[in-house]
Amino acid sequence: MKTIALLFVAAILIFFGCKKDSEPRDSYFKQSTFIEDEGNPGLPIYSELGYNTFGAYYDRETFVSNDIDVPFKIIVTNDTTTLIFKGTKNYKDMTLKIGIPDNTPDIYNDMLTYNDTIIDLTQCKITTIINGSTSIAQVIDGRLEIKKAQKLFVDDSEIEVVLAGIFEFQLLINNEPIAISNGRFDFGVGYSNFFAY
Repeated sequence: MKTIALLFVAAILIFFGCKKDSEPRDSYFKQSTFIEDEGNPGLPIYSELGYNTFGAYYDRETFVSNDIDVPFKIIVTNDTTTLIFKGTKNYKDMTLKIGIPDNTPDIYNDMLTYNDTIIDLTQCKITTIINGSTSIAQVIDGRLEIKKAQKLFVDDSEIEVVLAGIFEFQLLINNEPIAISNGRFDFGVGYSNFFAY
């Protein structure tokens, strides 16, 4: 009887062990992990672990990633790489697009060359879309710093490239000055959010 019970327990363990392996290896890394920064209420902590979150103050309101939209995409066309941050600002849908000229990575692994890179945002095209209303901003001042670009491995297989950094800038939107401050991001970049065409 003990032998049958042990075989039954072993069969269950093998079944559940195999079941787990049948799930996509990177399914966890497509989710967002939002840990609030106690020093900056409403914003995620700064991290470099691929938490798939971002946050910044848009004047006095928070602009942060959410659990519905893909928070970050990279689109490469012609001679421009566009970074797209998508989330919410004061419960309104908001998208921020930063077009970096003269920059064309071919594959997401090329983003590793951005490790410890500062991008002068006065040379970039910035567009905001708030609840469907699009505005092309005039950049007064600003920078985006990619502090860390590193490969993420799971079970000795490369899953994606993690980009983490900070940003701040001042804009004129419809002749109104706006400050984006205390910005931080931590994203996994891979097949599902890097597009070059």
